[in-house]
Amino acid sequence: MSRVEALVVGGGLAGAAAAIVLARAGRSVVLLEKEPSAKPKVCGEFLSASALASLSELGCDAVELGAVPLDTFRMAARGRAVSVALPFQAASVTRAALDEALLAKAARAGATVLRGAAVRTISRDDGGWRADTAHTAYSADSLLLATGKSDLKERRRGTGLHDGMVGLKRYGHGAGATTSIDIALFPGGYCGIQPVEDGRLNVCLAVSA
Repeated sequence: MSRVEALVVGGGLAGAAAAIVLARAGRSVVLLEKEPSAKPKVCGEFLSASALASLSELGCDAVELGAVPLDTFRMAARGRAVSVALPFQAASVTRAALDEALLAKAARAGATVLRGAAVRTISRDDGGWRADTAHTAYSADSLLLATGKSDLKERRRGTGLHDGMVGLKRYGHGAGATTSIDIALFPGGYCGIQPVEDGRLNVCLAVSA
């Protein structure tokens, strides 16, 4: 079992970005991602101006991924609707496309990206950390947990602000020339709709369980 300087658990946006920065700084990095390929996430997939700037610093051009520019925000609630122009540059791209692109960037930067490597346990190891998967153990001086909503058994977090809410998502077709984010509020939750690449619409619901 070889030892590296940094072990990143989770290959979403946070994990991939951390691996890119560390690898560019000359650190030896192993990133462990449980999924064999990037998958859709229950997520609005909205990229603000600051998010676009951060991606650019990582060498990722959202436009090259097919991101749709957004310029308008519309909200409806209680029989009323408002529409305003966004005061900053924004865009929308699927998490599957974005996650895949950043993992590829991490590998090109020099990080070892291992997919289909679900971490089962984490423990202290000779002043550092050890992560065990079904087949292999990895050792590192530093550990970065970037597991998103997927807690590890021995690293569970407390109840969040939105406990009791359920997220639902589906892609639709026929976005056309839509460049707006649409939010509809209703008792017990809200629905968000916005265009993503390939002429699709991302429809997300957050509702009370």
